[in-house]
Amino acid sequence: MKLVKDINILEDSGVHQKLKSIALISLLVSLCFLPFVLIAVIYFYTSKGIQFRFDFPVLILPFAFFALSIPIHELIHGLFFKIFAPKAHVSFGFNYFTFYAKTHGQTYTRVQYIIIALAPFVIISFILLCIGFRFNLLFTCYLSYILHVQGSVGDFYYVLDLIKKPYVDRVEDTDTGARYYSSQK
Repeated sequence: MKLVKDINILEDSGVHQKLKSIALISLLVSLCFLPFVLIAVIYFYTSKGIQFRFDFPVLILPFAFFALSIPIHELIHGLFFKIFAPKAHVSFGFNYFTFYAKTHGQTYTRVQYIIIALAPFVIISFILLCIGFRFNLLFTCYLSYILHVQGSVGDFYYVLDLIKKPYVDRVEDTDTGARYYSSQK
């Protein structure tokens, strides 16, 4: 296997520019759901005779849900690291104002790494949707979803980068990002 890219997501200014672009695009895409969320909120509240109030809990709960989702997000990464490499040592930490899960020295196939990267976003988004419908917290969960989308920007970066590089066979998780390997010349 030949090393084809060593990504330092923490310090590479080129990567930071791409992360900013992905963050902006993901925010705009998330905001496209706003009309549907508002219609759903109005429908559910009026059909159940509940009056919607834009008060303190509506403003605080999204941040509480987001804060709770951060360690859950990293635990889901860790779970999928273990699913694809049961003998790997998964560690968790906090660096550069970012929580992380990592398996230093372990490589994964490109598909496995894409699944590892997307799993927390998919699972937590589904949980937020279920909580929103079950407890009439659609707007609150929608705001939490927007925050979580922004927190998943690094994961989206890896997925988009790997999609653009079909020649990458294996991905190694590192302390500062990832390394891509290819068997092609």
